[in-house]
Amino acid sequence: MFLRMLSYYVSFHMANSLAAMLFKDDDQEGTKALQDSPVSPAKRSYGAIVKARSKHTLSRDKVRSFQSLIDDLATVVANRITPKDTDLDSFVVITKPTPIQQRAFELLQVESKLGYM
Repeated sequence: MFLRMLSYYVSFHMANSLAAMLFKDDDQEGTKALQDSPVSPAKRSYGAIVKARSKHTLSRDKVRSFQSLIDDLATVVANRITPKDTDLDSFVVITKPTPIQQRAFELLQVESKLGYM
């Protein structure tokens, strides 16, 4: 149960950090301004409606679901290379992130090479 709650907590905060790239309303102030009272149903901001209809962000990047973005980020891997020459040490090569992956890492404040910015 604890691990399930921890994974939900992490994915919730990741989705909030990546809201600009996802089908998620990232204009909290605009949403609050549209809401009549605290108990009325939530309304989507104008930016969220435009993003959902056009399937693109304001910077013209393709909008993704959280799962598709995580699947895309999963393609960044660290490969351990062991040369045939025994005099040389093995080393790690990390794949170069795509521009979309790099943007996601920036929003998450994570460096793709070392793990921290």
